[in-house]
Amino acid sequence: KRRRLAVLVLGCGSSPLGEDVRASVGWPWPWAAPNVTSVDISEGVVQQMSARLASSRRRGAHTYLAADARSLPLPAAQFDLVVDKGTINAMLADRGYRRAARMARRDLVLGDAQRVSTEARRLLRPGGLFVLVSGTDKRKLLGLDHANSGWRQPVELLEVDAPPARPGARPRLVFVHVANASVVEAVAATAREEL
Repeated sequence: KRRRLAVLVLGCGSSPLGEDVRASVGWPWPWAAPNVTSVDISEGVVQQMSARLASSRRRGAHTYLAADARSLPLPAAQFDLVVDKGTINAMLADRGYRRAARMARRDLVLGDAQRVSTEARRLLRPGGLFVLVSGTDKRKLLGLDHANSGWRQPVELLEVDAPPARPGARPRLVFVHVANASVVEAVAATAREEL
């Protein structure tokens, strides 16, 4: 019997991305749909999305969890795919982060965003993928481009023309970062967890 894919969506908000991933990957074979966990720091959003999922026809192996993406209460090496479609961008665009940057506290600005990418790496199985969707190239900013980052090198960067945000606007360029979890790092994480 084959194991279902396990997918983690970070900072899901009120987006149905996790539900859409589950539906599209499983179609036309619902038994092949992945187990999806969608995480958001807002308890209210998680309750709203859980209620919406319960009232829809898209029930199944989908869980909503209220937790902080910088330190998730989940065991290491349990996901095949981790997706971030805005959490790191929101952290870096937040007014408090911008104020910290003006005060020359770059460590505070980047620290939380780097913790999210480190947490993604911890949660991935060997060979798993971290997909970060962003409006800018974040490889250097998050340390994804360093050989000792724990990611297999190189981190792939896809540039995608996205449809305009509103009618009459120009198309946007979206960067999709695809990082492959290092087998060595994932095994080390599992070993640390067992100690």
